[in-house]
Amino acid sequence: MDVVLSLLPIIVLLVTTLKPNPLPTTVSLPLAAALIWLIRLAYFSADPVDVSSQALSGALSAITPITIVAGAIFLFDSMQSANVIAWMRVQMSRLTNGHHVAEIMLIGWAFAYLIEGASGFGTPAALATPILLSMGHPKFESVCCLLLMNIFATVFGAVGTPVWFGFGSVFANDETALRQIGLYSSIALGVSAACLVPLVVNILVPWRQVRANLIFIELSVLCASGTNLAVATFSYDFPTLLGGVVGMVGTALLVHFRVGLAKADGAGHEHASTVRPTSTRDAAAHAGGDDHIEHHSATPLPLGHQDSASHVHVVDVERLAPRTSSARQPATSRRMSGGSTAASSSQRSRADASSAKATDGNVSGADAASARPTRRDASQRGVVDMGALHEAADEDGERDGPHSPRAASGIAGSGRHPSAGTKHGAGVSSMSEIELASALRAEAARGAHDADDAHDAHDAHEVAERARLLDARLLRETSTSAFLMRTAPIWLTVLLLVLTRIEAIRIKGALRGTTPLFTLQLGTLGGLWLSASLVVGVSSILDVPSSSWSYELLYVPALLPFAVSGSAALLLFRRELVRPPRAIIAGVLGRMRGPSLSLVGAIALVNMMRGTPSDLSAPAYVVGVRVSSVLSHGWVVLCAVLGALGSFFSGSTTVSNLTFGSVQKRAAMLIGVSPTAMCALQACGASFGNAICLNNIIATSTVVGLKVSEGEIMKRTAPIVFGAYVIGTVMMIPFLYGTA
Repeated sequence: MDVVLSLLPIIVLLVTTLKPNPLPTTVSLPLAAALIWLIRLAYFSADPVDVSSQALSGALSAITPITIVAGAIFLFDSMQSANVIAWMRVQMSRLTNGHHVAEIMLIGWAFAYLIEGASGFGTPAALATPILLSMGHPKFESVCCLLLMNIFATVFGAVGTPVWFGFGSVFANDETALRQIGLYSSIALGVSAACLVPLVVNILVPWRQVRANLIFIELSVLCASGTNLAVATFSYDFPTLLGGVVGMVGTALLVHFRVGLAKADGAGHEHASTVRPTSTRDAAAHAGGDDHIEHHSATPLPLGHQDSASHVHVVDVERLAPRTSSARQPATSRRMSGGSTAASSSQRSRADASSAKATDGNVSGADAASARPTRRDASQRGVVDMGALHEAADEDGERDGPHSPRAASGIAGSGRHPSAGTKHGAGVSSMSEIELASALRAEAARGAHDADDAHDAHDAHEVAERARLLDARLLRETSTSAFLMRTAPIWLTVLLLVLTRIEAIRIKGALRGTTPLFTLQLGTLGGLWLSASLVVGVSSILDVPSSSWSYELLYVPALLPFAVSGSAALLLFRRELVRPPRAIIAGVLGRMRGPSLSLVGAIALVNMMRGTPSDLSAPAYVVGVRVSSVLSHGWVVLCAVLGALGSFFSGSTTVSNLTFGSVQKRAAMLIGVSPTAMCALQACGASFGNAICLNNIIATSTVVGLKVSEGEIMKRTAPIVFGAYVIGTVMMIPFLYGTA
């Protein structure tokens, strides 16, 4: 009964998450925290002051991941507004030149790996999937592929947060123990990636293409995971970030020199003009009238490919990511750890119906116009304001002269605002590239069938032309200075991390000093203090000496490097910003409301489950000791499963480690194996769980308009997750028993 009641909050989380109409984590996680508070008082007879102080300490500790998430969103939105992401997409598309496997490894593997190291929290799949779709890959398979690619990188998350924050309190910030956890998990994930990434690529391309390009795939994997492993030998802060940087550069060089890549031909291999395979699920959905599929006789040139005759960059409008609707909840607001609100089935059905209505080429003009996203909707989602891009293209056209492709187009340099003379200009000019595809299909069809709605057809053509001009301008930015400027947010993030994380530079200690300059006593709430390093904290919360909290303002990677790097991007490209800084900050604050509540509930739950090291009635101690004593070494088999379970209900590797880290350590000590290796296996399981996490699935599916059940995606990703679980557990056995 002790074990059952100790696990009851987790069971409640599972039930509320898996039921047909799941509760949002903004409700389920605080509910679970309240439940464990009640159980500890009513059943375990814990001191109410002690338990309440643990809950308050956990709520304050949530400030750390909340600010990290906010900083990561700010950096990401700043890169979008400054067209850094658009430049990377265009240059990557130009580099791959339609080679399917090259596209998948460069974008789905290396680029997503880099974004995971910079921001984490579900961002990579939500960002990289639309880019793959823009190159003609099917939706369902792209979503599954990106979710699975991400599981090999999330063990370190955003600048090592799952390690130093997830296990920091479990090992009392023991640097050696934390580095061992990072190193062991890097080895297990690296071997898993080498074995399983080819199978993940096989989701999008036939096995014969995987086999023909296997050397390239393995070398690309080695660039990222090998660097990750090398960095993990001395640091747990940025192995994934540096692995992503080296992975991007290494994979790009492999593609450029065609190392290990099969030669593209027209016999069903990797030629840009061949017909791409159509998703069977997309085809089935199209047959039922639920979705759009690519059903053309030939695939247009991929986005980023140049027509050799005209030398004008071709925008592949039909191959852009499928439709989305402003009626659906933006994915950017639901991809943070533990902070997404899962839409109910009925809500998604209504949203899907609205989306289908807005994007059906044969619907009436009034229907499509009413469903088109407004400027207010666009600003809330952080989408691209095409009007601003048009003005930038005008300036470029004037500089290029009257004979440039822009000037010849008759649009660039015209001086006319995109919405001028059109009935729906405001809506179209505020669309993102993802929304642009569906809008253009609807507008073109209506323009062809409705002679009275010619303005809409003209508007659609103008938006398409502006998108083409933007891609053409970004495509020409290939100089070294352009590369350094466009990638400044990435390399500046890496530089700041190196300066503030490496002990030998001696900045890290200066940023973490805790000697108080002053202490302000807040009665029984505790003593508020501030150090010269701008570390703020509260001691003796509720007069409990063992309960305290602190926040390292300059060390937590919210201000340095995220806010600084994002601000640098806004400053460097201030003349072409899609959204002003004020709108970006407002969007970040708006999107953090839900995640903040979820994280407060999650970490308060974790603190009350973990209790204090001497608390023998703490649920974590009860589960770790009682269950492991019954299972003995059989606990090793369940270790990674428990980690995956934590990611499944919370959507975060960090929260999973926080929840079960102390349980795993106690179990390891009881059965006589290495505690650091056991926690490394926990971290691997938490990383694997991101591919079956409802939060990540919903976020990624929503951003690309994929209308299938979460269960269908989980069925597709589960076999690979199980394979990673087996490999990770087997790889960890020597460390469990050899270093005990």
